[in-house]
Amino acid sequence: MNSMKKKVHRPALYGLVQVLDQSFNQGFYADKVLERHFFQNKNMGAKDRKFFAETFYDTIRWWRRLRFAMGLADDHPTCDSTTKSYSEQDFKAAVTAWCILNDYDLGPFEREGFGGDPEKIIRLWDLASPDSVRESYPDWFWAKGENELGDTWKAIAQGSNQPAPLFLRVNRLRSDPAAVKQRLGEELIQSQTVITGPDALRLPERRNVFKTKAFKEGFFEVQDLGSQLIVPFVQAEPRMRVIDACAGAGGKSLHLAALMNNRGKILCMDVHERKLKELRERSRRAGVDSIETRLIESSKTVKRLVGHADRLLLDVPCSGSGVIRRNPDSKWKMTDEECNRLIHVQREILTNYVSMVKSGGKMVYATCSVFPSENELQVKWFLENHPGWKLEDEFHRLPSPVGSDGFYGARIAKV
Repeated sequence: MNSMKKKVHRPALYGLVQVLDQSFNQGFYADKVLERHFFQNKNMGAKDRKFFAETFYDTIRWWRRLRFAMGLADDHPTCDSTTKSYSEQDFKAAVTAWCILNDYDLGPFEREGFGGDPEKIIRLWDLASPDSVRESYPDWFWAKGENELGDTWKAIAQGSNQPAPLFLRVNRLRSDPAAVKQRLGEELIQSQTVITGPDALRLPERRNVFKTKAFKEGFFEVQDLGSQLIVPFVQAEPRMRVIDACAGAGGKSLHLAALMNNRGKILCMDVHERKLKELRERSRRAGVDSIETRLIESSKTVKRLVGHADRLLLDVPCSGSGVIRRNPDSKWKMTDEECNRLIHVQREILTNYVSMVKSGGKMVYATCSVFPSENELQVKWFLENHPGWKLEDEFHRLPSPVGSDGFYGARIAKV
């Protein structure tokens, strides 16, 4: 620890307690909580925002180990807000541990519940065990990782505890990576080209790119490298009819439009109208007019499209175990029961949606999960129960400290 400690301010400490309560006890997603806090505190400077965001995400990421370092009982490491909740002192304790481990001076706030024995906290942090506590995962999650991934799980879990790098996907309908890199440089934002992603730029330092002119004019989208690799895997070509059946807010749909040179028709479907509304707004900004949105209101929506698609993209709901770096709260919100439910949902989507593919067409099944039960085992199940389909290719991406999040894709052809 340095002799000159860093200062932290009272509004930041109490703000952190507030947002942690909203995430853990009230069930709100961490990114939305942080976005709302910054909106309500517009006077926060860039340095204060950086401290606040890093502390918030790291406290969630290392929640179980921080509690261990504070000597707190490990009686409910997975928070289920319907039956259990954490107290204000729980949040103060976790923030205290994080600040002490990162050499912040909490002396002025010890009487307010922010404080502890630094030597004891550091010693317990170093002694944390077993691995589920040390790497800060619920016991059921850790056991699932070991059961499904064996000896590789620990490295995946450790990699998932590192902050995710920021990637951009350049919109080829507007520009190219070299030109966007130059434009960002003019706005004092550094970026790097990525060999494995022809449309990707990586930012060595996290910046608010949404305020740039380049973003507002539709020159790029924020999209992880692994996610960017799924769309070329679809093998969509201009003038094809493509269905993105779990489109959400449409990051992959917009990528499809760019690779198809805005020619052809991309039907984007989802069960949430608000996400489709966001997709329409993003399409306008990106200069895309080949996208049509359609709300899935019932099974009839799918039945009306039997034999319609040359290509079908099924980016199905999943555990999100491959994107924990970006969404560290997901490991505390997810349950084993929900993982099992999602496996059934994935099979229902596969069974009910594949009828939209025409003879000779292809489907890509994709997840942001690292678990085989959601990936290759689902594809195996599908092929065993649906004659007339064959696996062409598949890929796995595991979370990497400087690379992409965890993704899986399988391309299956209708014969």
